[in-house]
Amino acid sequence: MPNDRDTHFQEAARLLTVQLYRRFGDRIDLKDEDDKEWHTLIAQFAYDLAHLACLDINNAQMIQGVRLHPQAMLRAVQDLTQWPESPTAE
Repeated sequence: MPNDRDTHFQEAARLLTVQLYRRFGDRIDLKDEDDKEWHTLIAQFAYDLAHLACLDINNAQMIQGVRLHPQAMLRAVQDLTQWPESPTAE
C-alpha cells in the first residue's frame, strides 16, 4: 500500500525520469513498466532527503535561536554520503 514517502514527490520523480530519458535514453534500457519503480525509488529518495534537510535546518535554527535565511538553511543541510534510512515505518 503506497504511503506518503512513495507518493509525495511522485511528480518530481516523473519529471526527473523524463529528463534522464532525454539526456541518457540511448543508454537506458527500460521497459515502460519499469517507470513506476523508478518513480517510486526517486520519490522515496526525495522524501528522505527533504526529511533530513528539515531536521538539519531545524537543528541549526535551534542552536542559533533564530530563523535562518534561506541560504543559511541550505548551508545547514548536509550532503548525503549514503542512502538514508527511511524516516517512516514501512
